[in-house]
Amino acid sequence: MKRMIDSILQGYGSAVTITRSDGRTAGVRAFVQPVTEKSWQNLQKTMHALGEGPVGRFVYIGPADAPLDETDTLVCGGRKFLVRRAETLELAGQALYIWGLLVPDGGDDPWNS
Repeated sequence: MKRMIDSILQGYGSAVTITRSDGRTAGVRAFVQPVTEKSWQNLQKTMHALGEGPVGRFVYIGPADAPLDETDTLVCGGRKFLVRRAETLELAGQALYIWGLLVPDGGDDPWNS
């Protein structure tokens, strides 16, 4: 399963640069997609722990070997993002991919208001 997910990320993901709080960087291929009103309704059905949040933020799906935390920043398509939540999704004890919620860097941050 992990090989299949890694293959999909490599074939269809966008180039993303992750910058760690200590200045180290990592280049990965990942999906960074806006959370639309329809997709947010789907997230609310499956991600109860998230509570309610604003529409228009971004979901990240990236490789398991490049974990994220809330001190990291990402650049994708010339846009800079802040990590608000990140989790490693596992199956049978094997890390498959990283799932995260992002906000664009700069301006208001409705996740914290």
